[in-house]
Amino acid sequence: MNIDLMDVVWLTVVATIGAIWWHGFKVRERALSAVRKRCQELDLQFLDQNVALRSIKIKRNDTGQARICRVYGFEFSSTGDERYRGYITLLGMQVEEIMIEPHRLH
Repeated sequence: MNIDLMDVVWLTVVATIGAIWWHGFKVRERALSAVRKRCQELDLQFLDQNVALRSIKIKRNDTGQARICRVYGFEFSSTGDERYRGYITLLGMQVEEIMIEPHRLH
């Protein structure tokens, strides 16, 4: 069996794409967990049990290292009648902030 240099290149490309996808999946799971926790803390209903990627960019952390910054959007309700939007920002795997729209209280 001969392995050609192009085979190695393609295998490396596929493995890299797979690793990036897997890491992105882990970051999304971290965002889901943090949003669920925040909604429970604030006695809000986390609607659809889902976060959606809104933006992705490169940003430096406090120590100056370049990290991928992802912003995910989600929806919640305080009374069960209206839907409000929220956003969670992660820098790498770290939650930077969770912002929620002003909403009605119970």
